[in-house]
Amino acid sequence: MRFFEDEDNGIWGVAPQDSLPHKFDPFWDGIGLFHDVFEHYFENKHRHFRGSYAYNIAGEVAAMGHAAYYYGELCMARRDVSYYDGFDACIRDLTLGRMSEALAGDDFTFGDELLCKLPYQRPTHNNMLESIARSHYQKILTLEGYRYDPEHPYYDELTYERVKQYEQSITQRKLTDLYRWGYKRAKQIAPATHENRVALDTFITFWRDVCKVNEASTMTAIYHKLIFTVRPGQFLTWSAKLIRHEGGEVRINTNRLIYTK
Repeated sequence: MRFFEDEDNGIWGVAPQDSLPHKFDPFWDGIGLFHDVFEHYFENKHRHFRGSYAYNIAGEVAAMGHAAYYYGELCMARRDVSYYDGFDACIRDLTLGRMSEALAGDDFTFGDELLCKLPYQRPTHNNMLESIARSHYQKILTLEGYRYDPEHPYYDELTYERVKQYEQSITQRKLTDLYRWGYKRAKQIAPATHENRVALDTFITFWRDVCKVNEASTMTAIYHKLIFTVRPGQFLTWSAKLIRHEGGEVRINTNRLIYTK
């Protein structure tokens, strides 16, 4: 990840190096770092998420499949959400909201269509995950997209065709495969053990505290990159390196959470 300031909105923080051409906002908080390290790490790395398939809305859906495992089965401490419909609705609506913006013709930040070339993914046998995938598509069917109305003063034919293409690209099969793939990948990264739940909860808590104490702008002035290494397994571990502008690095020992030079 690279430290930088977004010149358009003045936000400081980090974002994956190869996401910068897509103009994603930088972030600097524990949940954001957890999302990119453990849920959204595969963009432009895994063979099914490279090239035009990278940083598409499909990647966000797959990342939420990861989240469904971590918070649903591994039983990590829940994110700070106020959702009366339940956490499964929160998982679904994080990407559903972005899709609804595209279908309304307002925002195509995550691409002009849902691109997915994953092979068929077998059921996970997790009722919550399977329900999320089904309800996601059912919600899409109820959304009112950009209407064909040439008489309207703000009607735009190109936007209409763009929305039509986006709408036609969304299928139940794609959504289900993306959620299932993400869920299974997360299960491989952190099998359901007490030690792994503690390790991931500790990751969020540790980086939440680091981000609160150290302003993103100050970190950007000192450091160029933040590099994470994750070692999956029954006893998952992670490590990190802060790379200074003038050379040298600060390493973070994951087991004891001690800074070493």
